[in-house]
Amino acid sequence: MLDRELDEIYALGRKYSEAPRKGWIVKGSRKRSNETIEVSRDEVKGLARDLHTALYCEKAFLYELSNLRHYMEQIARQIADNEGGLKHCAKCFCDYLETWLDGKCPYCEAAEAAASMLKGSVSSNDV
Repeated sequence: MLDRELDEIYALGRKYSEAPRKGWIVKGSRKRSNETIEVSRDEVKGLARDLHTALYCEKAFLYELSNLRHYMEQIARQIADNEGGLKHCAKCFCDYLETWLDGKCPYCEAAEAAASMLKGSVSSNDV
């Protein structure tokens, strides 16, 4: 589903970048950044709504991720108090148990997996 949405966004970007010039924003300047194009009001409202939704969801997801990371570290500390084996990652500065992911930092592993997934989906569109 995400790939389909990224393809639609890419197609809209191409549509706007290739749209014919309808006039100039400031008279006398012939730079490409000064060109005006014609876009329907409904399309602009839809894009603004989609952008607002995406930004809101991104912020909500970041807060949720931050809280989840905090709770995981609290759980790891509580378990380590009873059993030991708490490790501190020098790369991301998070605490985790040695038994998690064969001693690898789960936070770094998750970040690397997310980055590779995003890199693969964005590079396929050359955005």
